[in-house]
Amino acid sequence: MLSQQLVNAIVLGSMYALIAVGFTLYFGMLNLINLAHGAIYMIGPFVALSVYKLGVGLDLPPLMLVMLMAAVAVVVSGAIGVGVERVAVKPLRRAPPIVFLITSVAVYLVLEEAVLIFYPDGANPQVFPDPFKLQSFTLGSTVIGYVQVFLIAVALVAIVSLHFVITRTELGRAIRAVTADATGAQMMGIDVDRTVSRTFFIGSGLAAIGGILEGMNFGSIMFNMGFIAAIKGFTAAVIGGLGNVYGALAGGYILGLIEVLTSGYLPQGTAYKNVITFGLLILCLVFRPTGILSRSTR
Repeated sequence: MLSQQLVNAIVLGSMYALIAVGFTLYFGMLNLINLAHGAIYMIGPFVALSVYKLGVGLDLPPLMLVMLMAAVAVVVSGAIGVGVERVAVKPLRRAPPIVFLITSVAVYLVLEEAVLIFYPDGANPQVFPDPFKLQSFTLGSTVIGYVQVFLIAVALVAIVSLHFVITRTELGRAIRAVTADATGAQMMGIDVDRTVSRTFFIGSGLAAIGGILEGMNFGSIMFNMGFIAAIKGFTAAVIGGLGNVYGALAGGYILGLIEVLTSGYLPQGTAYKNVITFGLLILCLVFRPTGILSRSTR
């Protein structure tokens, strides 16, 4: 039914939006495409799963356990994101963008292989807990899981909170200044290096939340889940407009809607959804590279 497909599209779009926000922050500030961001999306739920296993042994209440999982995952993923920025981004800021694009792929592979090798049984899918234990309710003829409501709410709160940070805080003013003119911002006394590092922490933390929500929604995570997520997150950012936070949100929901409708209504649509998704990316880059929420520029 269409109503059920729309719910699925909103859920899928929320996950894409959380990873797209990182791409739009990094591109807006540094004019770089960071494909290593997909590895952070993957690491977040693996960290959360480790915390869950420890918390079960300590017999923590479910709500406290979920909050602890998210908090630790955000901090660890944010720290890894800052480490990536210091090691692989900062030395290459003045290099051609293609150099960092290749470097980001290498960083992604290093992080992915680290999880594969060092995480216990890392080569196999890991069962991810659903804090709501598959509970759902019916709205008309549409079945909605509590985890889906939770996922959508968390994504919206996270992105609205990010918008508040960018538009209403001192850090946000520094981010906007560096995005507009890094040299000018530095002349005005803004610590550019610290601002970039904090931006990577925020983007990485949001990506970790997206990965956790994917694990809750699908019930499992995998060491190689990050690359396709990164490409789709980048696609969502391009559709909405790189550098625009709400563009990332809109792009995520548009991409989720296209995927769900393709899978649900086209013959063998599941087999073609990635073809259509990446075909849409090509069309956007050719005809509207600034995205639907940005003014068209040469």
